[in-house]
Amino acid sequence: YWGVPVRKGEKYRLRLHARRGGGMADRFRVTLESASGRVYARGRISGVAEAWKRHDVTLTSQETDPQARLVISPESNGTLWL
Repeated sequence: YWGVPVRKGEKYRLRLHARRGGGMADRFRVTLESASGRVYARGRISGVAEAWKRHDVTLTSQETDPQARLVISPESNGTLWL
């Protein structure tokens, strides 16, 4: 895996379909990070239901990195389908 190239000041739109299992919070965090975990951009997707739904978030990178990574982090235990 070679990463996701990002440039400082550029906006990146993430669009995905998600649903959650019962008991899980209705939101999760989305970040662009370096391989070592330094966060370049962050966003939150909320309103995740038990039925499939489209979600959009725009991330603006604070750094340039040719090998960044996209990290999706639920805010509680449970099942998240993407």
